[in-house]
Amino acid sequence: MTIKDIRSAEDVTVLLDNISEGRGFNSAGTWKHKKKDGGSVDVEIISHPLVFAARDAKLVLANDVTDRKRAEQASKNEEHLRQSQKLEGVGQLAVE
Repeated sequence: MTIKDIRSAEDVTVLLDNISEGRGFNSAGTWKHKKKDGGSVDVEIISHPLVFAARDAKLVLANDVTDRKRAEQASKNEEHLRQSQKLEGVGQLAVE
């Protein structure tokens, strides 16, 4: 399995561009990775080049941020609902 296998088809081109320009510490941002069961997870990617056993290598950390993104979206939805309720209340006061 390669890195291309866990990315969606539309992300592969962006992925290859990202890899080709990366030198030094790199925070590649948030990506979607495919799981074995066909589902997907949101991951935050951070990489750092190093030398291992006299060969150039790259240490890559993929941190699952799926739950954090869901919580952020839920918070945004709640805030939109609060704003809508405030506007509705103001509209009712104006009518009365």
